[in-house]
Amino acid sequence: MRVFKYLLQHKGALALIIVLLLVHAICDLALPGYTASIVDVGIAQSGIDVDALARDYASGSLDESDPAHGVLSALGIEGRSWDDVSALEKTQASSDIRAAYEAQGVDVGGQQTAYLVGVGLRMLLITAVGALAAILISFVASRTSATIARDLRQRLFSNVVNFSDAEVQRFSAASLITRGTNDVQQIQMVCMVTMRMVLFAPLMALGGIVMVIQTDVKMSWIIALAVVVVLSAIFVIMLVAMPKFKILQQLIDRVNLVAREILTGLPVVRAFNRQDYEENRFDEANSDLMRIQLFTNRAMVFMMPTTQLVLNGVSALIVWVGAGYINEGSLQTGQMIAFITYSMVIITSFMMLSMVAIMLPRALVAAERIDEVLACRPSIVDPESPRDAELATGKGACIEFDHVTFAYDEESEPVLKDVSFTVSAGSTTAFIGATGSGKSTVLKLILRLYDVTSGSVRVDGVDVRELSQGALHER
Repeated sequence: MRVFKYLLQHKGALALIIVLLLVHAICDLALPGYTASIVDVGIAQSGIDVDALARDYASGSLDESDPAHGVLSALGIEGRSWDDVSALEKTQASSDIRAAYEAQGVDVGGQQTAYLVGVGLRMLLITAVGALAAILISFVASRTSATIARDLRQRLFSNVVNFSDAEVQRFSAASLITRGTNDVQQIQMVCMVTMRMVLFAPLMALGGIVMVIQTDVKMSWIIALAVVVVLSAIFVIMLVAMPKFKILQQLIDRVNLVAREILTGLPVVRAFNRQDYEENRFDEANSDLMRIQLFTNRAMVFMMPTTQLVLNGVSALIVWVGAGYINEGSLQTGQMIAFITYSMVIITSFMMLSMVAIMLPRALVAAERIDEVLACRPSIVDPESPRDAELATGKGACIEFDHVTFAYDEESEPVLKDVSFTVSAGSTTAFIGATGSGKSTVLKLILRLYDVTSGSVRVDGVDVRELSQGALHER
């Protein structure tokens, strides 16, 4: 796509951001599991990791003198997986193991505190690593997107300053200003969001789905339902808002055009007392832009309450359904908390992608407009072998029009028809005529802001098309 090709010019920064995003995603996805451990093991099982003891018992590495060995043996888990043991049986085993430890004088309370502190410290460390990765991602993404914008503005400016008057009139000065400022800003914003969200959201969504499957598959349909609702809302909003984004940049051009015309022609406006007319003209252009911006902003704002409603509804539905599984003994409280957290991660990831999907159409329009300017080649170019040395060095220049005919485009009538005259060096010549008679056109042809349709314009006996523009303008 047009927008993403600018990102591919910074492969090193992209590779670094992908590595940092992986670190950030792993840290974020690890935290709910530790939260579940605090609730299920640290609190419900008094810090006694029954799962770890059961694995040691199944592998034969659990010492027979350990009180847990007798409890697990009495539970009769031989021949079946520990995952098949119900939550009630695990809770009962935890209670029996705690009682057996206390009977032998083991400080179970101290073990519980040590377990909670250990898990808490690991969570703090993971959070710190994730926060550091997030800070570095923001720094690299902001710097890279700003560099992309700087390079785009430089390329646009370098191309525009070589435009002839024909190219400037084709785009209009106001539109060129908008393309070099607002359009570039749209590209910069989307590039930054892409590096921070578009690459991050799929990692979080995929990781969340994997963790949900590992936590409990029975409630996965709730997440699927929520994703369908969110995607449906995104589709409706984009269907309504996308056509408006294409109009938005044109209206910004219009506001810049009107403002520029008023400011450059301010003395004339005052001289003819046209202030009220110009104010109404600007107000009309400004109001049109305001109405479109209000429409698109309202459409985007609608996404937030919709997503929050889905998030809260999913949380309530998971608690309602999960309560039944907890009552049956097939699900633990910590597992349900982790499931809710992973569900929020998945839905939030889709919400991130939806925000980018709403911003992307406007950025695509901006990229198309920028590419139009970058792809435009000036119609007035210097000759390969300029005859600059043949120009005279004295004061003043001799200017000759030899049967010059000129039209601004092929479809319009010629402004000048078979015009011939000579202005001697050092002399003064006046052109008098009505508006549109071609006075300014004569001066533009002398400066070679346009090339003649037929005939020739010569300075000091040399055709202006055979001179470099720098030497001509200096003369």
